[in-house]
Amino acid sequence: MVNRYSVKGLGQGRGSTQLVAVGAGLTAALLTLAAERNASAAAAAVGYLSPLPLMIATLGFGHLAGLGSAFIGALVIMVYTLAQQPHELTGATFFAVGEAGLLFLCAKGLPAWWLARLAGLSRGADAPHWSGAEAPQLGSVPYPLGRILVQACVIVAAWSAFDVIEPTLRYGSYDAALTHAADQAAPLVRSLLGEDREPLSGLDVPTLARLVVRFVPLTSAGMLLLILLVNLWLAARVAQTSNLLRRPWPDIAQDLRAPRSLVLVFAATVAACFLGDLAGALAAIAAATLAVAFALQGLAVVHVLTRGVGFRIALLLGIYVALPLLMPWPFAGLTLLGLAEAGFGLRDRKRAHQTQKT
Repeated sequence: MVNRYSVKGLGQGRGSTQLVAVGAGLTAALLTLAAERNASAAAAAVGYLSPLPLMIATLGFGHLAGLGSAFIGALVIMVYTLAQQPHELTGATFFAVGEAGLLFLCAKGLPAWWLARLAGLSRGADAPHWSGAEAPQLGSVPYPLGRILVQACVIVAAWSAFDVIEPTLRYGSYDAALTHAADQAAPLVRSLLGEDREPLSGLDVPTLARLVVRFVPLTSAGMLLLILLVNLWLAARVAQTSNLLRRPWPDIAQDLRAPRSLVLVFAATVAACFLGDLAGALAAIAAATLAVAFALQGLAVVHVLTRGVGFRIALLLGIYVALPLLMPWPFAGLTLLGLAEAGFGLRDRKRAHQTQKT
């Protein structure tokens, strides 16, 4: 049994917690709508922060406040969608309204609440159950970062898989759905290539568009995982600054450890990518998500192994600059390093070496 959070002792009553839930839900919904109504890069960046207020509410005021804010955000989205519909209330109208609220809840609200809830859990060293205690007791163990990473991967892979399965069911087969999406993407590919430029060697525009459509879910899955985890980090920092974070701040570089069994899962998903059709597409989504997870572990390894090195700041700065500019190659290198860490325990070896020296 997992106990619910309590905000007693922090100077917050039930009324203020409810106000936080309303404010966080409203803010998350407005950020989402701002991104949807405006196609600019700035609006998209704002939309990426929509899980942040939900996570802050959960970490700072308890999981009930966070869960409430998720449902309030969905309600705001539904009201807005209803206001945009024609005056005649038909079954299609109510379906569109319900679909918009459910989409927000499943894509942003519940994932943000769940991951932030996990981040606030702890237990005694010998206790069997995790709970969201009012304040961490002496000797309590916070919920492991590696488990949060795994559950974030599951959430992202499941949602990304739905984005592939839904059109497959709608068009009758994966190939038909892929063909339809490629037809929609072909004009954009042609415009990017330019009228006077020839397609890549051996690839015409329809084939190239088909390849692009195949890779979009993989890229989206990796981006979604990063967005969720960056928002979780920002929310924890905000809660810590406000003295509302109920777990000690972790040494992320040392504590972020994916389970070693995940290496076998990753290998299996990579092998399953060659199945082709829908099964291969779903396996590729899982593999891409896990690759980003191991890349994050690889980045943590770099942080630890470069401690005490004179050029550490310059090296880390170069890596962070290269990640968005040279994608996906830096991620590939970090993924390999993360896999090596899972097999050889590079961080533990460094710690053991330093202990022997002292």
